[in-house]
Amino acid sequence: MSQLVDHLAEMTGFRDRDILDVTLVSALRDLLGPLSVAIYRVVGERGQEHWITRARLGEGDATATADPVWSDTDTLPRLDQFPARVQAMAGETSVVTLPGSLSRSIFPVRTDREVVGVME
Repeated sequence: MSQLVDHLAEMTGFRDRDILDVTLVSALRDLLGPLSVAIYRVVGERGQEHWITRARLGEGDATATADPVWSDTDTLPRLDQFPARVQAMAGETSVVTLPGSLSRSIFPVRTDREVVGVME
């Protein structure tokens, strides 16, 4: 429990969304021990939406990676390439779990006003 409190205290000091996203994936990886954890957001005009990686940490990664904010959206994965993420964003269920030899869970990350991304 102490580790959780330490991570929450560290996160609340950040106002920068980039730092907050990286801190969140770091905390979840440390606490849950998944193979990887990532935050994705939807960018682009309606009908032309794509996924941008805000922060991703794999099992052996020392630092988080992310797509540059100035990325050409056409080079990013299209929204429809990841239907489980779309399902999580739509709020049809609180967690979307994909079957397979490795479990993959996807859930929305929300603020008071909007769904700001999905975590995988």
